[in-house]
Amino acid sequence: MFTDSDQEGMIMCLEDLINYFAQPDEECDHEEKQNKFKALRNRQDLFQEEGILNLILEAVDKMNIISTQGLLTALLGEETSTNWDTITNYLYQLLAAIIKGNHTNCAHFAQSHRLDWLFSSLSSQQASEGTGMLDVLHCVLVDSPEALNMMKENHIKVIISLLEKHGRDPKVLDVLCSLC
Repeated sequence: MFTDSDQEGMIMCLEDLINYFAQPDEECDHEEKQNKFKALRNRQDLFQEEGILNLILEAVDKMNIISTQGLLTALLGEETSTNWDTITNYLYQLLAAIIKGNHTNCAHFAQSHRLDWLFSSLSSQQASEGTGMLDVLHCVLVDSPEALNMMKENHIKVIISLLEKHGRDPKVLDVLCSLC
């Protein structure tokens, strides 16, 4: 199994990757900003082409299965389970960073089964604690108009239930605004 130092190392790697895919600062001049956007888009495309996007999705799925069955806490203890929750949330944030502003990568989610997967993850108990999934959903809805056309009634119900759970959480409101 992974030790605490292994998990902490993984958390630091994920933080570095999230920063690697961060959007350019608003303070940059226009030309510098465009160059940074181009470099970011190239990094995003490379990760998509190399299958990293699918690996992240698979890792999240497996971690959710293990944690929902209670195996993680039983095997590793509560503190380690918290580290894994952090890792899962960071994987979602990394996923959001890889697709943000990239229509091609967001269109990956403009499939019925992908949207259903995302909304079922959002409606799960574990999802209510992390904001990474909301970031992914917001990116998909903003950068992929095709995804908006595939929205179902139960997807809207999930968003409304998030409003009921979290009140005026800015992330939930961003997702709601992206529907308009």
